[in-house]
This record gives sequence, C-alpha cells and structure tokens, in this order.
Amino acid sequence: MRDKVIYSSPNFDPKVFLSWVHKDMSAADLEAGALTLKTDLKGRTQQKKLLVKENFDCFVSCKTTIDDIESKLRQIEEDPEGAGTAHLYSVTLKISGVANRCGIRSSQDLGDEQPRDNPLTVSCQQPHPRPVSSHTLSPTCGCPSTAKHPAPTVALSSVFFLLQQAFVL
Repeated sequence: MRDKVIYSSPNFDPKVFLSWVHKDMSAADLEAGALTLKTDLKGRTQQKKLLVKENFDCFVSCKTTIDDIESKLRQIEEDPEGAGTAHLYSVTLKISGVANRCGIRSSQDLGDEQPRDNPLTVSCQQPHPRPVSSHTLSPTCGCPSTAKHPAPTVALSSVFFLLQQAFVL
C-alpha cells in the first residue's frame, strides 16, 4: 500500500494516493486530480525518454572510451616488458641514486635497528663535532655512523623533484 502512495515509486497509483491523502475530497475532484497526476507522470516519462535519446551517442562514446582505457591498462598489467616499463625502471634507478647520495636508506635495509613507523632514515658517515641532540639535520650533518635520524626535507625534496621530472617527460 505504501508503495502506491509514494509519488516517486514505480508502483505509484494516483487513485490510491488521492483517496488516501485527500480523503475529504469529492469523487469529481479526485478524478480530476488523478487525471492531472497521470498527465504529469506521462510528461516526466517522455522527458526521460527524450533525455536518453539526446544523450545516447554521448553515452556510447563514453562507454567505448572507458572500455579502450580498461583494455590498455589490462594489457600493460599483463606485459611486464611493455611500453613504459623501461622508462619507469630508469626513473627508479635515478631516484635510488639520489637517495643513496643523500644517505637515505629504506627501513628494510636497516634490519631491526630502525623502528617500523619511519621508512626513511639518514645515516651520516662522518664524525660529528657536536652532541647528536643539538645539531640541525641535513644529509651531511656529520653524525656518527650509528646515529639514525628522520630523513631531512632537503633530501626528500630532491627525490620528489626527480619523480616529478620523470613523469613530466
């Protein structure tokens, strides 16, 4: 019953709606209201059909484009030697080189020495003239080789710059 009185429901019944919502109206008023509602619903149905007809070509074009992109992505995923793989590999080598020059090592390289919540660290190889707690972090701060610090922003920005340049090309 409730489905028949909800205006947006596909099971909407104008007579049930008018008789339930407008109980105190006369039969003639209910018939006129039912006719108005039917006309309104038919008009909306025609509007929807027209909208679908006007935009059908656009829908088909979008669907074709999406299918093409999906097909190309699937092809790239299946072919590890495909286009773009060599470029991505060379970019990875460049980034690794910059990271090595800056002293950035992954936590996997450090074993259990490094806490798991910080994947990047800086390891300085030179003796440090000041106590470790009072120095400013930089890739060449001179900390003892046993000191591990969060990677400095300068080194990370170099890595991110290389990433950005690699994907712009």
